[in-house]
Amino acid sequence: MADRSGYIGRAPGDSSVIVARQTNQPTSTTGTFVFNSGYDVGYLDVYVNGSKLVNALDYTATDTQNVTLTTAAEGGDVIEFVAYKAFNLTNVITQTSGDLAVDGSITADGNVTAINGNFSGDVTATNGTFSGTIIQNGVGVVTVSSDGSTLTGIVTTLTAGENISLSGSTGSVTITGLAKTDNINAETLVVTGLTTTTNEIEIRSTDGTPARVDYYCEVNNAHYARIQAPPHSEFSGNVTSILPTKSGDIIVGDTNGAITQHINTTGIVTATTFNSTSDIKLKNNVTTVDNALEVVNQLRGVRFDWKESGVGDYGVIAQELEEVLPELVSQGDPKTVNYNGIIGVLIESIKELSERVKSLEDK
Repeated sequence: MADRSGYIGRAPGDSSVIVARQTNQPTSTTGTFVFNSGYDVGYLDVYVNGSKLVNALDYTATDTQNVTLTTAAEGGDVIEFVAYKAFNLTNVITQTSGDLAVDGSITADGNVTAINGNFSGDVTATNGTFSGTIIQNGVGVVTVSSDGSTLTGIVTTLTAGENISLSGSTGSVTITGLAKTDNINAETLVVTGLTTTTNEIEIRSTDGTPARVDYYCEVNNAHYARIQAPPHSEFSGNVTSILPTKSGDIIVGDTNGAITQHINTTGIVTATTFNSTSDIKLKNNVTTVDNALEVVNQLRGVRFDWKESGVGDYGVIAQELEEVLPELVSQGDPKTVNYNGIIGVLIESIKELSERVKSLEDK
């Protein structure tokens, strides 16, 4: 055990000492005992029937929990363990009306209350009460394990920091009704008419123009892509756009790359021209359709009404077409038909029919 200068328990050099004792009286030969309170290595005394044992010679205690006697104790022996745990606590402060300077971090399980706080490190509190202005100088962050809705007057002077980055520190930042912000990183932050809830963000225009969001291609470039609401006069109801559930890109407009995603709708798609990809370099196993007229004779053209809209239309039935040209029918639910594929069959059937007419005319 470390030199205690003859003192047992509290020594003059200790500001606070905790003494833990345990007594065991085995009923049979026992060599190893568990000290339930735990001990600091080198700060444990062991007595057998009132005689103090010598550490490392008469016993070993090296893992803070177990004690092994060199000579096992017999049944009826009294083994006493005395552990000393010293804690040098200085300048404990529970409240101060002046300035409190802490070089490291402040961590508290209870409340941390500050009328005005200037923090250069991290402040973490289970419950935090901040009724004044908190100035964050950019070295650390202020973390409160709640929604932060009770914080008022959060920032009056701001310098770029770990979780908040701005293009300068001379202007003022005003945040009203802030519930929770995990990270803000922006060259310029301007928030007007913005409402956030648990699962929704609302952008409302304050100048009479449609609300919009601009996505710039580069920081110093004037080109952007805009998502914009229609003017109020053009609305006939609310519009909801559902994002795809599969990975990939949906590109609308001019692009150098092909759009590889499917666009499914039960409505009407209108365009000036529909171009289908048909380049020979994209195809293998190209052959002319055989017996095209015979294939066409197995098809049935139908007139029908759509159940959802009641609108009349013409076409084929997917299940019927699948029996003749299965490659042209998707296996989804509902099934869909590649009408472009029917064109190739019709072309060859007309050519076959034309040959038959020509042959009859030559007779």
